[in-house]
Amino acid sequence: ALRPERFLARLPRRHNFRRGFTALQRQPRGVRAVDLVEHVELLAGFHRFLELADFRHLGTAVEVAAQADAMVATRQLTAAQAALLPTADIAWFANTPEARLIAASPVVRRELPFVYALPLDAGPERTIVRGVIDCLVDTPGGLVLLDYKTDAVRDDADLTARLEGYGVQLQLYAQAASAIFTRTVVRTALVFLRLRRVVDVSLTELSPHAILP
Repeated sequence: ALRPERFLARLPRRHNFRRGFTALQRQPRGVRAVDLVEHVELLAGFHRFLELADFRHLGTAVEVAAQADAMVATRQLTAAQAALLPTADIAWFANTPEARLIAASPVVRRELPFVYALPLDAGPERTIVRGVIDCLVDTPGGLVLLDYKTDAVRDDADLTARLEGYGVQLQLYAQAASAIFTRTVVRTALVFLRLRRVVDVSLTELSPHAILP
């Protein structure tokens, strides 16, 4: 199972959720270093693309590729990153209700870095948590938080294992977003691009003991 401590920096009273943690773990047997470098490049380009993309014009792979080419031309994306983009998967996402919400909402925060002082129990002590929220949509009813994943999920058992760790991550992100913007987070969801599936995550308030090593 994917435990939260796998992607928490081991710093005293300071934790950092890292987007590329899967690529930075110890190299698996039989996996070439070049594959890991390519994966890191994919993550960087993928998140950069979705940060800048016009969601009103992403409904087909052709439209995705056209926007990627435009970003390469303006040096917002490298040619290598553009070549690695899963254009068909991004086009699938662009046709989901979640992406249509992004396209229609006047206030959308993308690739939002944050620093949050997570309370420890009822006392004054805090632990500092840093992270980057992929997408935070401000709606009349509250905040909607989306997190993108490019994992190659093998089966339902593999998905369940990944959700264990990712769920903790999103619960923490929701808690931080609610405190920072003083608005209620009404929905959190994981967007698995390769699996082409959106999975909602419980909004149960996170205990600090769930993330501290």
